[in-house]
Amino acid sequence: MNQMKFLQPAMTPAQRLDWLDMAKGIGMILVVYGHSYGPSNYYVYLFHMPLFFILSGFLFNSEQKFGTYLYKKFTGLYIPFAGWNFIVMIIRLIAAQQSGLLTQKLLDGRVENMKLMFLTVGKDGEYMGATWFLGSLFVISIVYKLVDMIIPEVRSKQKIILLIFGLVAIYGFQNTLPNGQSRTLILGFFFALGRFLKFYEESFERFTNIIMALLVTVLFWVLSGFTHADMGNNEYENAPLFVVCALLGSYIVICISMCLERSNFSLIETIRNPLRFLGTNTLDILLWQFVAFRFCVAIQLGLQGLPVTEVFAQESRYYTDNGWWVLYLVIGIILPLIWGWFLRKGPWGWVLKKLHLV
Repeated sequence: MNQMKFLQPAMTPAQRLDWLDMAKGIGMILVVYGHSYGPSNYYVYLFHMPLFFILSGFLFNSEQKFGTYLYKKFTGLYIPFAGWNFIVMIIRLIAAQQSGLLTQKLLDGRVENMKLMFLTVGKDGEYMGATWFLGSLFVISIVYKLVDMIIPEVRSKQKIILLIFGLVAIYGFQNTLPNGQSRTLILGFFFALGRFLKFYEESFERFTNIIMALLVTVLFWVLSGFTHADMGNNEYENAPLFVVCALLGSYIVICISMCLERSNFSLIETIRNPLRFLGTNTLDILLWQFVAFRFCVAIQLGLQGLPVTEVFAQESRYYTDNGWWVLYLVIGIILPLIWGWFLRKGPWGWVLKKLHLV
């Protein structure tokens, strides 16, 4: 038997999840890369969100009582999502009032945004754009838990659940719901798939090696040329092929992460540690990457001789052509990590932790 076999029953939970933290780290780099409009970023948009939902489903705990599970998801997903979106929306309203830009139309729009946000179907698109993930994951996690509780413990239970979420995903592909909710229906399937893979992890592990990763990468590259995806607007050039590409891309990241975890080369540790760190701090990057992008916008405005205060203009956009995407990628990762560290320090950190905002 191969002594470097990754998934063994005797392994501790921390060891078994080591690869998953690295996969989350790689995934978060890809998320910021996609939002930075790096070269060929459309490849990333074919799988980066399905990847995170597969990983989240893999972590699903069916043994927790519903009350405990709901509390953990509410404090770990809903409160950071709703809390920070609400705070940012209030700050923006105050700023608009101070600058004389607050109108009744703007106020009504922000109030409506807040209502949608509390229902997990909206968010502040300018500063908290990526946080929709938390709202969708919260809803999917709770729904999956309820389905898992309702269906009796039969041999084919996981297949039945996967089929249910697969049918819901088909409905999501065929019907465009308001506020991007079709995306949530579709991503629920990938969450269920992650849970399904958990039961077959040892079999799955047999197909995780560098050769397979290379072969699947080539296949992904070929097939991705025949589809296009915009999950927010529920637009797919070829929905079935999108699902295939999402699975292939997710496999590549998971396979690389497993191979990194298994490797005995000392130099690999220099790669593993940063990826683990990113994987355990994905919430900070997810929350604050678009805020960090404004620092890049400020630099660009300064170089053009324009007022830096324009960075706070309503509906401000950022531009990443001519290599600027590199700066956005770096700052979009590093500044949120620093800001997240700062938020957890001092008396304010104690308060924010009690409020479950960090």
